[in-house]
Amino acid sequence: MRLAISPYPYPRNDYMTAQSAVRRLSVLVVDDNRDAADTLVLFLRLSGHDARVAYTGAQALAALRDWRPDVAVLDIVMQDVDGVDLAARMRAEADQSILLLAVTGVGTNDEVARVKAGTFDHIFLKPVNPDDLLRLLTSHSDRPIAPDRSTDGTT
Repeated sequence: MRLAISPYPYPRNDYMTAQSAVRRLSVLVVDDNRDAADTLVLFLRLSGHDARVAYTGAQALAALRDWRPDVAVLDIVMQDVDGVDLAARMRAEADQSILLLAVTGVGTNDEVARVKAGTFDHIFLKPVNPDDLLRLLTSHSDRPIAPDRSTDGTT
């Protein structure tokens, strides 16, 4: 039986597996495009991370109160809230250090300038290159782990 060749042009790397030596991160993906958000969450879970999804800014802020993600991946252009404004609120409300990543399909000069102004730690253009995302997460895996409120009795 002949196996199909993968259409993915990049080689598979050790950091792409759940068995890698990289610390598991908690990642909140916020995007009003459900298919894009669900796909990214599935990819992150298959890569060994604890990933959850929010489809609105209100869901993202509720998740931040109930669960302490190490990383938030936010779409910039969403229907209910601007991702840059949401990032600023998340940074203000987070009671620990959170890595904020912007994802945009638009990439206007204004948005990039706002990202560079310090709202986000990094920006990705859609579609996100999975190798680039995992490489960035790997480089930040030595950050302090945020305790999960669901396990420490402070729910």
